Amino acid sequence: MSLEKLRNDLLLDREKREEKICELLQRVKIPVVFFSLNIPGENKALPGTKELASFGIKLICTKVKDVQLIEDGVDTLGHYALFIVNGDVCHIKRKMVEIEEMFDFCRLFDIDVYDVSARQIKRKDLGLSERKCLICDKLAYECITERKHREDELVKRVFEIIENFLSKKSSLLS
Repeated sequence: MSLEKLRNDLLLDREKREEKICELLQRVKIPVVFFSLNIPGENKALPGTKELASFGIKLICTKVKDVQLIEDGVDTLGHYALFIVNGDVCHIKRKMVEIEEMFDFCRLFDIDVYDVSARQIKRKDLGLSERKCLICDKLAYECITERKHREDELVKRVFEIIENFLSKKSSLLS
């Protein structure tokens, strides 16, 4: 697959995800949660990502009251899941941040919360610290903006995190 085609497919799938969120919000008129994985590089379906995504979906379903899984799947951006959650969006976002910080490998989770007007609730809206880089201690958005780390360096770190998850998975599920 050419790099140009891959970029187009990634953009198209990002738009499809946004459409799904907006359509669901219009239909149900309660907060929506969108779960995906932070996987750098072209290949978003690395070995172990399916298991990691399944674990993340289970965490959300068990740790959050009044949550309903609407859809889960895989596209060129990787694994994702769409939920509706009845409740206060600030409380829901705090719960999602707790899940993102529960274990070191949960750092690969990207859990977005949208209110009924399709506004994304951000950590900073709640006075919470922003996410750190996978490699260094800087804020993630700073490293992304500055292109501080090479893609192969990031992918290697993600492999390490997934291997760590896979080694712990059986004990976590018991």
